[in-house]
Amino acid sequence: MIQAAGRLIQQVVTTASLAFSICLFSPWLLLALIVCVVPAFLGETHFAFLGYSLSFVQTPARREMEYLRVLGGSKESAKELKLFGIGPYLVERFTNLAMRLHG
Repeated sequence: MIQAAGRLIQQVVTTASLAFSICLFSPWLLLALIVCVVPAFLGETHFAFLGYSLSFVQTPARREMEYLRVLGGSKESAKELKLFGIGPYLVERFTNLAMRLHG
């Protein structure tokens, strides 16, 4: 955490010094830089939040798929799957979850 705080301080000092240098050279260039960077930042932030929310919503189904994959593919559970005949049920359940998640 201390290392991350130090990195943040270093980036702030670097950004401030570069902004000051650009402002001395050409204030219009600094304004143009800010105007160009802000929309890109907002777009990246928007799509990052969309990706996170999608991942958050899909987490329970992905965990269930992983459980079914391990259960159906491990040699420890092979006897029970064959004895009780639940292999086709697990395959169908996995397929339904995969179709729901991946289209």
